[in-house]
Amino acid sequence: MSFAFRMMKTYLSVYILAGGQSTRMGQEKGLVKILGKTMIEYVLDVAQSLTDRIVIVSANPDYQPFGYELIHDQISFSGPAAGIDAMLQHSSSPKNLVLSCDMPLIDAQSIRVLIDESKSFDITAAAKDLGIQPFPAVFHAQCKEQWRSLLSEGYKKLQDYFQHFAVNQVDPQKLLRYNPMLFKNVNTPSDITETEAFILKQSSQT
Repeated sequence: MSFAFRMMKTYLSVYILAGGQSTRMGQEKGLVKILGKTMIEYVLDVAQSLTDRIVIVSANPDYQPFGYELIHDQISFSGPAAGIDAMLQHSSSPKNLVLSCDMPLIDAQSIRVLIDESKSFDITAAAKDLGIQPFPAVFHAQCKEQWRSLLSEGYKKLQDYFQHFAVNQVDPQKLLRYNPMLFKNVNTPSDITETEAFILKQSSQT
């Protein structure tokens, strides 16, 4: 275990949001298989390279066999904002990396850049043309009370939450130069085909 890894694991937890049935794929998103491997396993592989503090945020017991702690939203029917709230309420780490189970093409190198950029900001995430890219993102523990307050007030859209915090908006090119598919969400069968092709191409080049 490297010194950098030992240092990172002392202050970082990783939470994977895995709630939600995919109507377009007919099953739980994180359990959809790509080249014989579930999407959440791809995300877990990256998380394991960053820390041993890994938690899955989902009320679905089908995630229990993966062997990680499972927590669920404390406030129902509030979308991903409730998952982030569950993370902030649960975590004892100063910094928390939030990942989504439907982004199997994330990589550790890009994520480490994001973590390095986080410093003392409330939230660190890539800023794209349509606003802040919510996943992956690093949340500081100090967001806990304000996030819960906004959730209790009925805020739904993550972009509306971000306006209330000190957000380090990272140039996405700093991350995409390592991985052009970093922000790829897999939502449809055609996305699966595209993702499988990318993985196979990457494998053939290594």
